[in-house]
Amino acid sequence: MNDKLIKVLLIEDNPGYAELMQVVLTKTKGAQFNLDCAKRLSQGLERLGKGDIDVVLLDLSLPDSKGLDTFFKVFERIPEVPIIVLTATDDEALAVKAVQAGAQDYLVKGQVNHNLLVRSIHYAIERHRIQEELRRQTTRKLRSSEARFLNILEKNADGIVIVDKEAVVLYVNPAAETMFGRKARELLGKPFDYPIVAGETMELEIGRSDGGKVAVEMRVVETEWEDEVVYLASLRDITERKKAEEALRETNIFLKSILESSSSISIISTDLEHNILYWNRGAETLLGYKAEEVVGRHKIDILYPDDEKETKETVERVRSFILKNKKAISCEIKEITKDGRKLWINLTSSPRFDENGQLKGFLGIGEDISERKRAEEELRQSSEKLQRAMDGIIRAMALTTEIRDPYTAGHQQRVANLACAIAKEMGLPENKIRAIHTAAVIHDIGKIYIPAEILSKPGQLTEIELSLFKAHPQIGYDILKTIEFPWPVAQIVLQHHERMDGSGYPRGLSGEEILLEARILGIADIVEAMASHRPYRPAFGIEKALKEISEEKGILYDPEVVDACLRLFREKKFTFN
Repeated sequence: MNDKLIKVLLIEDNPGYAELMQVVLTKTKGAQFNLDCAKRLSQGLERLGKGDIDVVLLDLSLPDSKGLDTFFKVFERIPEVPIIVLTATDDEALAVKAVQAGAQDYLVKGQVNHNLLVRSIHYAIERHRIQEELRRQTTRKLRSSEARFLNILEKNADGIVIVDKEAVVLYVNPAAETMFGRKARELLGKPFDYPIVAGETMELEIGRSDGGKVAVEMRVVETEWEDEVVYLASLRDITERKKAEEALRETNIFLKSILESSSSISIISTDLEHNILYWNRGAETLLGYKAEEVVGRHKIDILYPDDEKETKETVERVRSFILKNKKAISCEIKEITKDGRKLWINLTSSPRFDENGQLKGFLGIGEDISERKRAEEELRQSSEKLQRAMDGIIRAMALTTEIRDPYTAGHQQRVANLACAIAKEMGLPENKIRAIHTAAVIHDIGKIYIPAEILSKPGQLTEIELSLFKAHPQIGYDILKTIEFPWPVAQIVLQHHERMDGSGYPRGLSGEEILLEARILGIADIVEAMASHRPYRPAFGIEKALKEISEEKGILYDPEVVDACLRLFREKKFTFN
């Protein structure tokens, strides 16, 4: 080696030190050195890209790169060229890391003499050559192994590491590369840092190159490879399992704390026959029984009073549902406390399964809703009172209209009966039917502003009288619009004389612009009016009225509403009586 020209690349930003190295290497006897210098890492990498370099002397503090990262950048670019770190940083820990990462030596400026530098260069080149030879030999051995075995190892999802009797790494599969965060070339030929005990299975943490940790389960077996005893370590990543185990442990602690600290929620576990297995503190507080008083006893005998038939039926319905559907169900049920009080409980009952997925019992979570039930009952009674008051006011308003127009007495109520029947025939929800009824019984409220002599005039109305009459929907709307009904009553009253083709009044609305409730009310109004006597004409009769809406279906009147009305009279024999 001494008679060979050794090409050295010095990556050093200090010109003075570079000149010193030139002098030191030039005066070496028995060896020839050719020194190239680069002041920046980028320049050094560019020179290395051209090849023909035997060894690199690398400073770790350069203008464009600092610290050990400088070494990694060079090593990744040319792993086949030995690298000697030559730096002013006298840091033993850093030196160890550099050598572990692949540096052949770590020399400190100011502590390096001529002989040490030359010897380090020769040793680095020779050591690197031996390592490369070892890697080549290892590679040749691996390539000569059975292809099927290698294919299995390469594709195995578990990490596979093979080491010799000295725990030196001979093989690393891709999965192991991923686990360690290192390429195989960084691990081959180096000691395996974890205990190798044949026949043992252990859990351990692997330190990755990026500083992360991987939890693995390692199984080691002794085997032969190339007629030599080796150890095959199978590494299974159990990081997610460990996380799940930890999460489960924390969840169990959390759930236990909830079970024991829920002072207002009862949690009761039973077997399939309702024998009590668990009774939390919340159940003790809510129901008055200590756990030791009730565990082992029958839940139904304790909590559900004999005189509550509906309660017993609810319990059986819940049990049957869970047995059949294997899922949770909620209900409101009465439970009796130790001191005899009856509580309303919002109870969620869930199935409990064993490790084989077989139903083995029930879990009930209960919340006292007695106060809410009392409030609901008070609200219901209050709502009923308000509804009765509103109905009374509406009846009074309807009566006011009929007193001024005795010829149409009962007209609004009959229209309301027919309109609601049509709505039910059409399958409308109860809420809309209530709206239609309320609007119908006062739909002519606007007539209270029309002079009585016009309302009861037996002859034809003049044009002025007719215009006054046609104002009654608008007047009715103005009267009702400030009343906060739960439905659009004022709009329904306003639109009940509108027609599908826009020929109605007061606003000439058409089609879908007219509320469905108003379209229904309009047909009920015209049918009842034609079928009844008026001061200016005799009754036309129901058949004439039905003929009118049939002929004008789709023109003046909504086809679906007309069809429902016709079915009521012709198929279901509806009458106004």
